[in-house]
Amino acid sequence: MIYQLAQLRGYRKPVPKEETTETPAPAQRLDNARRGQEQDGRSLSTARGTGPRTLTAQSLVNMSEAEFAKAMSSPEGRALLGE
Repeated sequence: MIYQLAQLRGYRKPVPKEETTETPAPAQRLDNARRGQEQDGRSLSTARGTGPRTLTAQSLVNMSEAEFAKAMSSPEGRALLGE
């Protein structure tokens, strides 16, 4: 009875979507992984209210010139330089 009432009001059974089991090419999977790792600086873990991110060799390598200069002018960056 409820089902018939729903049909009268416009309910239609959902059409099952065709599932694809196609796996991405290895190059595409590597690219997806690389782009996911680049999201590090844009995650909520670096949002205000959290502790500062520590400078690591990998994070320094991944920085642009402007980001590197800013990082080296910070107290943590100066400490890395022994100042």
